[in-house]
Amino acid sequence: MAIKKIANAFDNVIDAKRTLREIKLLRHLQHENIVQIKDIIPPTNRDAFKDLYVVYELMDTDLHQIIRSPQALSNDHSQYFLYQVRTRWRCMAARW
Repeated sequence: MAIKKIANAFDNVIDAKRTLREIKLLRHLQHENIVQIKDIIPPTNRDAFKDLYVVYELMDTDLHQIIRSPQALSNDHSQYFLYQVRTRWRCMAARW
């Protein structure tokens, strides 16, 4: 498991909306290559609720790390990424 701490989650309205959007999207999307939210840890004290803790399944890497790595991206990498995006969107379209 991996825990993401979102400090002062409600101080900035734009950041709070982005956090809510991320949580809603990840709860909706179900795919082996998209990290899943396992839990959201509730606050111990509601009056002092500032930080949000989201529990994710642990993944080996993420797309950001792959793109930023010094390893050159090959055509195979690009094809694999596009395949994943294409199959994911086709599955989502079938649900709607």
